[in-house]
Amino acid sequence: MTHTLDDKRKQLEEYHEIHNDIEAHEKLVSMVFEKTSKLMTQTNDFSLSSYLTSIQSLFETIKLKSSKLIQIQSECIQDQEDYEERLVHFTDFLTQQAHYLREILSVKSQDPGFDVRESLTVLIQRIDEGNALIMDLEDTLADVSASTSEDGRETLEVELKQISQMWTKHLKQIQDLKGSMGHSAGAVSVGYI
Repeated sequence: MTHTLDDKRKQLEEYHEIHNDIEAHEKLVSMVFEKTSKLMTQTNDFSLSSYLTSIQSLFETIKLKSSKLIQIQSECIQDQEDYEERLVHFTDFLTQQAHYLREILSVKSQDPGFDVRESLTVLIQRIDEGNALIMDLEDTLADVSASTSEDGRETLEVELKQISQMWTKHLKQIQDLKGSMGHSAGAVSVGYI
């Protein structure tokens, strides 16, 4: 197992090089098989036949395993790319929502009579979207964790925990703003799931 996306990409390159080396020897293995078969026929000595078949079978097994490693590593890379893409998307979403909340609080602090209900409603309507994004991020992390080293997994889990805490803090700020209004502006869930 590897640590980072770059490590996984490097490992995939190594797998491709090894697979290319294996395939480069395929002609040699076939040639040896053909020449040995001819010699056995000429000498009427087929004692090497089982060894020859075993070698050819072993070579094919190695080639298949090499292809499988490439496929698995490619899927691992895709999982981590998906995770990182979703992380960026959620981070952008959270940044946008936090910026909007700061603007509301700034206007409210400059104008205590400012009615925040409409602005608060916009924030509240986006909570379900944010909850869905972070749950999707958690699910994607579970896929990535299966192919990541313990150190890498811990790093990713800490990263997700920090972003989850930021989301919870954002939700708490929305709840506080709603509470400061002194009247109902709709239900706000503090936390997610």
